[in-house]
Amino acid sequence: MLNTEFYSGAVIRLATLQKQRHQAGHLLFATVSLLPRGRPLPPPMEGLNRCPIGKTGETVFFRRVLLSVQEAIDWYRALGSGDDKTPTPSKHEECNNTYDGVKIEISKLTDDPVWPYLGLPVGEGVFAHLSGLSHPAPFIGNAPARIHRRFGSQDGFDLMLTDNKAVHFVARRLHIDLRLYREYLGSIALVAPDPVLKKIDNFMIPASADRGERIFYRF
Repeated sequence: MLNTEFYSGAVIRLATLQKQRHQAGHLLFATVSLLPRGRPLPPPMEGLNRCPIGKTGETVFFRRVLLSVQEAIDWYRALGSGDDKTPTPSKHEECNNTYDGVKIEISKLTDDPVWPYLGLPVGEGVFAHLSGLSHPAPFIGNAPARIHRRFGSQDGFDLMLTDNKAVHFVARRLHIDLRLYREYLGSIALVAPDPVLKKIDNFMIPASADRGERIFYRF
């Protein structure tokens, strides 16, 4: 289960797909990443990023905001209620009423695992590369973490997936290629990094002066 006392804040990375101007955007994919105590907060993001999808009239928007742990969890758990809005930064000076706290469209969401339990995503093995194609949660980066996921509808994103620029736009900001991980379309994930282990590295070193190799793990 999640113990919030080990975390000092949260970063929400949100991508939405707007199909027509002046209409609410649809949740494309989002992550809520908790920040362990003692680790620096990222700087606030000014404005938002956008990526038009060819001449279709559709646009992908990206926004990153900083919230307190409880506010981030409350927003995460409230999604799918039918009155969904983009997150509002905890600090008033970081807010922008143009795109913070505005309506977004989200389908019904299904928890995995049952809340408030968290899962430990493992690919080919415990030490599988966390951003590798075999890893079920590449967006967690290279830090050990547990996750909770809320899966939504994958419908309505076909035009976006055919646009290389849009797919790469999302991949650079949310660290996931949605063509390869289509199960995350219309979904959101909560990431709780290990508050003690910051990083696991592994690489090859010589086993002896003249032959063989060993795998070296650094925690």
